[in-house]
Amino acid sequence: MIKDLIGELKNYLRAFSLTQGLLLLAFAALSVGLNHYYHIEKQLHQLDFWPSLAGFFLMYAIHVYVGLCIVLPNINLSGIKAQWRMHTLWLLACLLFAFRACFTYHGWWIESVFGAEQALLKFRVFNNVFRALYCIVPVFVIWLVHESEHQCFYGLKPLKSQYKLYAYMLLAMLPLIALAACNQSFLSYYPRANKVLEVGGTWLDLCLYELFYGLDFVSIELFFRGFMVIAFIRYVGIYAVLPMSLMYMSIHYGKPTGEAISSFFGGSLLGVMSFYSQSILGGIFVHIGIAWGMEIGASIAHAYK
Repeated sequence: MIKDLIGELKNYLRAFSLTQGLLLLAFAALSVGLNHYYHIEKQLHQLDFWPSLAGFFLMYAIHVYVGLCIVLPNINLSGIKAQWRMHTLWLLACLLFAFRACFTYHGWWIESVFGAEQALLKFRVFNNVFRALYCIVPVFVIWLVHESEHQCFYGLKPLKSQYKLYAYMLLAMLPLIALAACNQSFLSYYPRANKVLEVGGTWLDLCLYELFYGLDFVSIELFFRGFMVIAFIRYVGIYAVLPMSLMYMSIHYGKPTGEAISSFFGGSLLGVMSFYSQSILGGIFVHIGIAWGMEIGASIAHAYK
């Protein structure tokens, strides 16, 4: 299984020339550096809804289309109709995730249900449910209209024989999580459950938060490794992985810089695996395992500070 994965990665990497690799590294370094020094993601969150939506859409679209331009020499697109559909889906993907990034008006509904005193706490507990739905529902509608007759819901089908491989991947991440837990910038951001405890959350609130935190990563895998890879195979084949990975890196801006950088490599790896397996279930398992592992690792590190 590991040999098969290495073979898949080699095939993917061989598709790129040295020039393409250098262009990718230059853009990724520029993008990460600009966000690190200017905190672009944080500034976009401070804007009103419509400017924020436009800003996030532009940021995501730049990353997608830089990736698309890099792989353009490898792609043979035939037909205006196919190109139009592809670009429509790329831009729609950027718009949907931009909406997810900045839309928080469900806070009004939460306040009307739980009252003003509990509004902030319940918003933090349930926010990930809404974020997940903002990904899952539109993608499901797209699949229902355009793809339901041809394939299952963007990678939600059983794995064949790669279960152990994904388990090994998760185990390999544990030492890196332990190492990250020694880093102050990591501990200033994690565990995310502290957001619930610092506003008086109970143990039930904490458990619900972590459950919904995991649900959010189901939607992330469905959106990026499902929709943004599997839906684009018919247009660009495996080259859909690069635009997806660059956009995936950009959604990690605002988190520790090391996490943003590693997200590109992790996103590329899971993207290649979802391309070959046509399933995202293994990626969901790994992603949730890493997320909860980071929560546990950071909690232990804070307890022994």
